[in-house]
Amino acid sequence: MPKQSLTAQEYLEQANQAANPQEQIRCCIQALELDPELPLAYFLRGNGYANLAQNEKAIEDYDRALRLDPQMDGAYINRGICHVHLEQYAEAVDDFSRALEIYPENADAYYYRGNCHARLDQDEEAIADFTQTLRIAPDFTAAYNNRGLSYFNLDQDEKAIGDYSRAIQLDPENVSILFNRGNSYAYLRQHAKAVEDYSRAISLDPDLGDAYYNRGNCYGHLQQYAKAIEDYDRAIELDPDIAYAYNNRGFTYANLGQYEKAIEDYDRALDLSSELEDAYYNKACACARMGKTEEALNNLRRALRIAPHKYCNPMRNDENFDKIRESADFQNLLKEFCVE
Repeated sequence: MPKQSLTAQEYLEQANQAANPQEQIRCCIQALELDPELPLAYFLRGNGYANLAQNEKAIEDYDRALRLDPQMDGAYINRGICHVHLEQYAEAVDDFSRALEIYPENADAYYYRGNCHARLDQDEEAIADFTQTLRIAPDFTAAYNNRGLSYFNLDQDEKAIGDYSRAIQLDPENVSILFNRGNSYAYLRQHAKAVEDYSRAISLDPDLGDAYYNRGNCYGHLQQYAKAIEDYDRAIELDPDIAYAYNNRGFTYANLGQYEKAIEDYDRALDLSSELEDAYYNKACACARMGKTEEALNNLRRALRIAPHKYCNPMRNDENFDKIRESADFQNLLKEFCVE
């Protein structure tokens, strides 16, 4: 007796229970051969393609599902996620918005849309969406973190810290959130608190180079120069191409009066980034301290050419230039770059 073939609905049930995306896609194809008007078959096959990172194919299937069933909010959400993977954030916003028209209490849709707004530098809109997410799902840790990032981008660091702190209560060992809160503390010049957060992040991820670099900056502000140098050393060990790590380590050596080491680091920074104006300015300061007047003036000129408005006022009062400030060459630089 010949084996009885499955119905389209039975193939759909198999697709829904498939152990891998390829099997899910195969079952959906079989179902569609029997009935090409099944929106769920296109939806599930789209999910299979999405799980294989074949986002364009997935979008095509979600399109077909939505033509057949315009109220399928899951298809809008999943199509939106595929657009996100393709960095098509405006299209993703449209899809999440359509999903919310169908089901306005979907916390995930608000969250995903908030992330897209953030990617589009629309931080106020992102905050509004994350706030809706948290209204519906008050323990949504990532929504607190990401709303904190948007507040940070808007220079509202105290609000950002409030969100990061709530997220840390929910997930105390989340390295990214600890790092983010450290950044906000650092921007508020609460360097000791920032050091505490960076240290906690490093204890959880000892290879987090950015945390060493940022903690080094905080130690510098706290005038704990030996600790700052240790952190810059570790940051450079993890990533030897961070120009600013060399620049800031050089600045720390200069604060310790070790000007030759400082200049070596400034030169390394400039090898990596030839337009790093801070390194030229800092090197000029170190050279002036060492009595290398011509080299100081040459580096100061390079800094002023790149960012004249950044250095005109500081150089007038910087004690590093006390011995050369009244020289004709120094005054000529002021006249050339710093005319009121």
